[in-house]
Amino acid sequence: MQKAISEILKGNFDHGEGTLEFSCEKIELSIHRGERQEGSFYIHATPGRGALSAGSISSSDWRMECRTAVFSGTEEEIFFCFHGENLEEGEVVKGCFEVVSSLGEGYLPFVVTVEHTIPESSIGNIKNLFHFANLAKSSWKWRRTEGRSRRRRSCFCGTDGGIRSCPSSAGGSFCSQRRPA
Repeated sequence: MQKAISEILKGNFDHGEGTLEFSCEKIELSIHRGERQEGSFYIHATPGRGALSAGSISSSDWRMECRTAVFSGTEEEIFFCFHGENLEEGEVVKGCFEVVSSLGEGYLPFVVTVEHTIPESSIGNIKNLFHFANLAKSSWKWRRTEGRSRRRRSCFCGTDGGIRSCPSSAGGSFCSQRRPA
């Protein structure tokens, strides 16, 4: 052990021959607002003298949890979980997995996009406040049942005059508030 430490102190690093390869070039995830998503990728140690690899993995973004923090061998499946519970529609999170191993360092970038959701009704899609008003105007039965649903909340977000919705304290209906300028 002392010999190995003295070699490292002299600047002689004995890396195994071989390289790390990932099962994909980039991880791209699409999630809905408030969701979390799990997935995995593989790390391969290419053939070479001493291609048995051991190392650790971390993420550059706190929302990307590495469920497999350490690995060893010639092939290992790395599990992760992205926590998007506090993200809003349209947000994009970019980062990378940082791998430090006996065969060197590697980086695997990831991009997570929070998709815009379009609420659906029995009559059709509700894309904005104009569609909501037309549906409510044309169907009294729809207005009484589906129009008050909490799922309709996202149709108020957007560029329709700066109006957004918020849950009202009375009966689960929605009130409108102007966005601050």
